[in-house]
Amino acid sequence: MNNLYVEQQQQAFLRCKTEFEDARYRPETPLGCFTLIWQRKHSAKLMVDGLPMKLQEGQVLALGFENRIDFAPTEGTVIVEFNRDFYCVIDHDKVVSCSGILFWGAKGAEALTLGDVETEQLEGLLLLFAEEFKSEDNLQGEMLRILLKRMIIILTRLAKKQLYGRLNYAETDLDAVRTYSRLVDVNYRQLHTVTEYAAMMNKSPKTLSNLFHLFYSKTPLQIIHERITLAAKRMLMFTDKSTKEIGFELGFDDASKFSRFFKTQTGYSPTSFKDGLLKTEPREELVS
Repeated sequence: MNNLYVEQQQQAFLRCKTEFEDARYRPETPLGCFTLIWQRKHSAKLMVDGLPMKLQEGQVLALGFENRIDFAPTEGTVIVEFNRDFYCVIDHDKVVSCSGILFWGAKGAEALTLGDVETEQLEGLLLLFAEEFKSEDNLQGEMLRILLKRMIIILTRLAKKQLYGRLNYAETDLDAVRTYSRLVDVNYRQLHTVTEYAAMMNKSPKTLSNLFHLFYSKTPLQIIHERITLAAKRMLMFTDKSTKEIGFELGFDDASKFSRFFKTQTGYSPTSFKDGLLKTEPREELVS
């Protein structure tokens, strides 16, 4: 099944794929859409933003539009892709929206393991998707959105249980952590301090630190630094921009300040990092 639904006027789309014919996702460009990878059968190896991962049979990975992956889907892979215009233009509950914890949780890219109940639910949805893609009436788009929302609700409930289930927290606390992560992802090029994000959220930096201590092993400042570093690595790996250009694009007014920051975060200067990439031998295929 390889089905695509498009609303031309809004440039909205939803794509559901189970057949790939040796297709491969390459890290040179970001995904450009929200992506759910369900390893329905077998297992598969992939790289997410340069970090290796292995999806076991029965696991699902949720990725955002800026993620870069190196991945060859297997016979047992199901991929659902959609953009903001398809799903996020309507007024979803904030927990299951494009800004919800599935795509913007503090845990980052982490696979969810389906239980028997969730597997049965997703299998049923896959059949409903296949049927609905065959429809061509004016209700098709709304029905596909309903099915997608159902899938996101199932996975969001699973994420809350598996990633945060052992914690004693209020829903508003998790929402604050999610909001902070989303704000950093949108504003990291201009805003580099926790104080600036705290002001946007009408919270104190201390409150944010306490919340992150509850949910996460990293501080709010580390979230900012890791996001900047990730963007820097992407540009060093996939563009020909100079250190000065990258630093300026990431909000540093001086190339030396950016170089010091990058070396503190990675242990390498930007030049050494890029030289190391160029000297690396070609990698073996990720998927056996």
